[in-house]
Amino acid sequence: MQPRSRVQSLHEVVFSLNLVTAIGYSLLVYDDKKDLNYYLLRAAFRVNDILHFPQTNPVTTEALRRHSQNFGTLFAGMELAILISVLAAAVVVLLFLRLCPNRWYCVILGNRCSGGFALFALPLAYLCTLYWRADSDMAVQREIMHLFWFLVAADFLFVAILSLVFRTRPLSMWTIGILLVFHCAFWLIAISRPLSLVAGGLTLSLVAFPLSVSIWLLNFKRTQRPVIGTVQKRSVGTSTIASAVVFGAIVLVIWYPGQAYSLAHPRNIGSVSIEMSRGPCYGLCPSYSLTLHGDGLVEYSGSRFVRVREKQTTRISSEQLMHVLRDLDSMDFFTVEDRAFQWCYDSPSASISVSVDGRHKSVTTDQCSILKNAGPKARFFQIADEIDTIANSKKWVQCDGLCRN
Repeated sequence: MQPRSRVQSLHEVVFSLNLVTAIGYSLLVYDDKKDLNYYLLRAAFRVNDILHFPQTNPVTTEALRRHSQNFGTLFAGMELAILISVLAAAVVVLLFLRLCPNRWYCVILGNRCSGGFALFALPLAYLCTLYWRADSDMAVQREIMHLFWFLVAADFLFVAILSLVFRTRPLSMWTIGILLVFHCAFWLIAISRPLSLVAGGLTLSLVAFPLSVSIWLLNFKRTQRPVIGTVQKRSVGTSTIASAVVFGAIVLVIWYPGQAYSLAHPRNIGSVSIEMSRGPCYGLCPSYSLTLHGDGLVEYSGSRFVRVREKQTTRISSEQLMHVLRDLDSMDFFTVEDRAFQWCYDSPSASISVSVDGRHKSVTTDQCSILKNAGPKARFFQIADEIDTIANSKKWVQCDGLCRN
């Protein structure tokens, strides 16, 4: 075995970083179609809390609009959360490369395999995101699909011509380098279009992509063979292990949802109190509150645009109360971070406050940016609607005509 060279070590590091940033880029764009943004914002607020960055004021249902978020600190928290997560994932991939058997190592970091990852990991991630964006209006869908097939055809033609030329006449390093520059420039321009920009992490992807291509070319020049023919000495090293442990601990701190508390089996049913309140909007949104007690008592209080403002009471069964508690438990209510929910300025808001066994948790949000049947925010409003149904609140809220303010 030969000792590992600096180029080989750098090749391992950049390969890991390029692979992880390509996957991260896809996830950030895929976030537009799922409720992943909530988890990213939750991690961002966790970072801001640790660094004691200034935060927004608490959200309440009494206000018509949420206080504007401190965009600078929120953006910084998101960037740090993404950067830490990407570096942690890259260290894990690097640790795997240095621990995997020599046979796997030769295949993964062989010039053909690693070259394919270097050249096409980020472009392939970008092309996948085009499909995820193609369910918008027809005009945008046609533009996206035309762009998709143009990019696929252009790169396929580039690879085909290069392969044919290389079979008949070996290319010099200068020629390969110039072609790779055109390849990187082509994809960087395509990926940097406003259509594809996402918040956070894009800069790291755009840096890792050309850097990975450059390091691969250096490694290709050093070996001058289609695959790695000589197994070089590999060692994990204490620095790699220490980095994996440190980054793993940091990622656990910022992404761990927190300690949940079981609501399905309260120790003292008499201590249970569930308050659901709905706040105003720039319109005729009803404002009222419902409080469910452990003994089955339900208290109603109206505020605006409701049929009855006076306090009213009714009763529900213990099974109905337990049904609400089980629903709250299914979404891990005590781990929900309402600061991570996106808000609008004119949507009706809702709040659920739970007290059980001496513990208290309150979550407040509005109906802006709810994805159908997806994510904790949608689940939150499903439970709020269930509380309305169980308490039969429409007999106090729903008006025959125009409700009085």
